Amino acid sequence: MVCDACGPTAFGRNCSLTCPCVTNNTVSCNNVNGSCTCNSGWNGTKCEQDINECAQSPPPSCVANSTCVNTNGSYLCVCNTGYQTLLDGNCTECTNDTYGSNCSTQCQCNVTNTVSCHHVTGNCTCKQGWTGPTCDTDIDECVTHNCSGQNEMCHNTAGGYDCVCVTGYQRSASSICIPCAAGTYGNNCTLPCTCITNNTANCSNVDGACTCNIGWRGKSCEQDIDECKQSPPPSCVANSTCSNTNGGYLCVCDTGFHSLLDGNCTACTGNTFGANCSRQCQCNVTNTVSCDHVTGSCNCSKGWDGAMCNIKDLCSNHTLNCTGDKERCNNTENGPECVCEDGYHYNASGVCVECSSGTYGGNCSSLCTCITENTVNCSKVDGACTCRSGWTGGNCSDDINECTAHSSSPCVANSTCYNTNGSYLCVCDTGYLTHADGNCTGEHDENQCDIEIKHHPHYYRS
Repeated sequence: MVCDACGPTAFGRNCSLTCPCVTNNTVSCNNVNGSCTCNSGWNGTKCEQDINECAQSPPPSCVANSTCVNTNGSYLCVCNTGYQTLLDGNCTECTNDTYGSNCSTQCQCNVTNTVSCHHVTGNCTCKQGWTGPTCDTDIDECVTHNCSGQNEMCHNTAGGYDCVCVTGYQRSASSICIPCAAGTYGNNCTLPCTCITNNTANCSNVDGACTCNIGWRGKSCEQDIDECKQSPPPSCVANSTCSNTNGGYLCVCDTGFHSLLDGNCTACTGNTFGANCSRQCQCNVTNTVSCDHVTGSCNCSKGWDGAMCNIKDLCSNHTLNCTGDKERCNNTENGPECVCEDGYHYNASGVCVECSSGTYGGNCSSLCTCITENTVNCSKVDGACTCRSGWTGGNCSDDINECTAHSSSPCVANSTCYNTNGSYLCVCDTGYLTHADGNCTGEHDENQCDIEIKHHPHYYRS
């Protein structure tokens, strides 16, 4: 009598029991005990519980100006209000007189009278001489009268005019125009400065413009400058990384290191690991050679295996011989078993074959996170991304600014470097042309210019 394995939805003796797993959320049902192996994004004994990836720590990495939104079995990175999605997946600020969610609302500003329409709110920033919600109300300035007092100006009114203090001044008790008090600005000093006080050196009494303290920028000095992304970045000691703070930065010891009194960073000791050496290694001390100070992974003594070195290593004794190509012996709590090497999985014939494109790891169960168009290769073993020239980062999502990546410009003299996505352009300065030797010269030769644009793709007419 031949015994066949249970079908995908049955288990137990004589396959008489029905698997409880939610089918669409499940990879497989164990034909012996009915336990469920869940698809990525699901957990629970029946794979019935959606994993909220956005609530995990750390959460999924979304591009700038976007927010993580959980979905059944996965998540989405949705552009914030005032931004829209580009073909490359990045979120860019609204343009073409649009604003709001996915830039779907048309600005109502009078285009001729408007400097800009706010990409989030649709509020209009008017040109000088215009006001109103849509910049369509004309300001009737005085054209025939000049007031004689110091720091005075003419202000038009219905049926006449007033001599008022110029912007940034107000009337004193003695009727002269004096500068606005601290924290106010504008006509008659009636407007409160919008600068963030702790981040600001000065608020202009005329237009409320904010002069920011070091480490801050923005209209109200509300934007922290990320010193760690500047070129060059701040200098930190060995085994530490620059970490941005509000208005400054810190040099933080890397994972697996902690700070000494002299400010240097030294590797974890005393059976500890992780950030600031704050975590205790979980290895079985008796069976362990060492605990990795960064990851806490255990380096087992001879004869032991497993994450905590608590499984006997029967594979090294050849208790089980795995003879298939790309097969290896794997120790488990229930004894040794044959599995495919990382980067391979069993096909229907029981042969180990290489992971398909976009997958990697043990049994090819992990999905590559590399940005496809920026990537040469995703390792089928560990998912490591090999980036194309001009890109960097764990998933090849960060553009390399070739213009600032080195101490000197990649362009020749009399030209300017402009960064582009994944590359750069060298543009000859005004008054210069590119020549066959790649240099920018002041000689004017139309034919030569055409030749150089053809043979030097990094160079363009200015």
